[in-house]
Amino acid sequence: MFHMLTIVTIFTVAVLSSLSGVTPVLLSSHLQDLMIAGAVVNQATLQTLNRSFKAVFEKAFESMEPAIMALSMQVTSTSYMEEYGWLKAMTELREWIGDRHVEQLAVEGYTLRNKKFEKTIAVSREDIEDDRIGMYEPRVRMLAALARRHPGGLLISLLQDGETTPCYDGAEFFDTQHPNGDQGVFSNLLDNSPLSATNYESARELMMSYVTESGDSLGLPPDTLVVPPQLEKEAREILNSTAIIGDGTAGGSKSNVWHGSADLIVEPRLSNKAGEWYLASLKMPFKPFIFQTRRAVELKAMDNPDDPNVFFKDEYLYGVDYRGAAGYGLPHLIVKARASA
Repeated sequence: MFHMLTIVTIFTVAVLSSLSGVTPVLLSSHLQDLMIAGAVVNQATLQTLNRSFKAVFEKAFESMEPAIMALSMQVTSTSYMEEYGWLKAMTELREWIGDRHVEQLAVEGYTLRNKKFEKTIAVSREDIEDDRIGMYEPRVRMLAALARRHPGGLLISLLQDGETTPCYDGAEFFDTQHPNGDQGVFSNLLDNSPLSATNYESARELMMSYVTESGDSLGLPPDTLVVPPQLEKEAREILNSTAIIGDGTAGGSKSNVWHGSADLIVEPRLSNKAGEWYLASLKMPFKPFIFQTRRAVELKAMDNPDDPNVFFKDEYLYGVDYRGAAGYGLPHLIVKARASA
C-alpha cells in the first residue's frame, strides 16, 4: 500500500506540473500528501497550501515587468500622500563668482494621494479535500500577472487622459501652451501627425528644441517610441529598417537615418486610440510619469477557522493588494502625436 501511495503522489505532482507549468519543487512534500485522495483539511494543511501559493505567486510576479513602466520614476512613499515641488528653473551650471546662486523649489506643488488596490480569489474546502488544488495554481499565477500589470494600466490612463488633466505647471499635461517663464510657452502635443518618418523627425526636433526659463537648452535626447499595436509595423519600419526603398518613379533606395534611433514599446492597451503615438526621453533622472509605492504588492490569506468566510461559506480567500499612486512628472520628457484631433 505504501508503494502504491508513493506512485500516486509522484504521478499527481507530475501531472499538475505539466498542466500548470509549475515545477515540482514549488509543491512541498506536505502538499503532495494533500493530493493523495481524501486530504484532511487542518491548520497544517492550510499553512502548507498558503506557502505553496505564495511561492507560485512570487515566482510569477518577479518574471513579469511591463515595458510601459519605463516611462515612470519609481518613488517610495512614506505617508498617505506625497507632494512634488519640481525645479522650475532648470539652468546650466554657472561660473562661481561671489555668492552661490540658490535655485528654489517651485512654489506650485503637485500632490499624489495613495490609493488601495486589491483582487481576491476563493478556494473551496471541497476542492482541497478532493485533490483539486492544482487547478488553482494557474489562477494564482494570473493573480500575479494582474498585480504586476496594474500599475502599467494606471500609466496608460495617464497617457490617454493627458489632454484633459493638468500637471504641475497648471496646463494640461499634453498641451500646446505650457508656461516657460520669459521664454513664453512650449508644446508637447502634435496634431495632424500620423506616424511616419517625417512626423517622427518633427517630434524629435520639437523635444530637442526645449529650453529652460533662462533660455538654456535642456538637451533632451528622444530615445523611446511608444505605439499601439496598430502602428507597430510603421514604428518598426522607422526604427529597424536599414534602407528606404525609393518610389516607383525615382527607384533605388537610400539609408534610413532613423535606424536604431530609439527603443520601441508596443503597448496593446493603447489599441483603443489607434492613431496616437508618443516619443519620450527616458535617460534623464526624472521621467514623464511618477509611480509611488506606499505598500508593496503582497499575497495574503484568510484561512483561519474563525474567519467569517470559512465559517459561513466554507471557503478560503487569497488576495493580493498594494497601496500607491501614479501621476504626471515633467511634460518636457514626452511628446504626444496623433493623426487628428
